[in-house]
Amino acid sequence: MGLIDLTIPVREGMPVWPGDPLPRLRFHKSLAAGDRNNVSEATLGLHTGTHLDAPMHFLAGAGGIET
Repeated sequence: MGLIDLTIPVREGMPVWPGDPLPRLRFHKSLAAGDRNNVSEATLGLHTGTHLDAPMHFLAGAGGIET
């Protein structure tokens, strides 16, 4: 049986659930710009893009993703 990747790439301007913060991506260093490495920063809500919700997201007293 094969796998089908349904992953949604995270990008600025992508749709998010109403009230969730919008993703913000910042690039501080770039190999293409002559820097010695790539350095980036991402700020986003934990429910951005493709993710797995733990039972505690919907049920009081339920387990987290680690359970």
